Amino acid sequence: MLARSLGWEVTDDNPGIDAAARALDGLRAIGFDAPDPYLDAYAAAAATVAAADLRALSSLTTPDQVAELMVVGTILGDPLFAGLRRLAQQDVTRTLFPDDAKRAPS
Repeated sequence: MLARSLGWEVTDDNPGIDAAARALDGLRAIGFDAPDPYLDAYAAAAATVAAADLRALSSLTTPDQVAELMVVGTILGDPLFAGLRRLAQQDVTRTLFPDDAKRAPS
């Protein structure tokens, strides 16, 4: 498992295992076997975001504040990350494919 190969300590019942496996199965089903550098980049981004999440929690002082941010962060964190990823993809596209970006409507 990628998480363990990175030294992450996770339990076997973590729902992220099944979610990641389903995503990887979907990629394989369309003929994309994610290479190690691709997965490593995703894992690095996930680790950065996880650290930011937990740093935000550590700044709170009451159990109620922590619980509220955990719930809200879980519900809104995934779509926030997906939205930021799409914005970054557009930006990187302009760098990697400048001729294509000029032709595409903005």
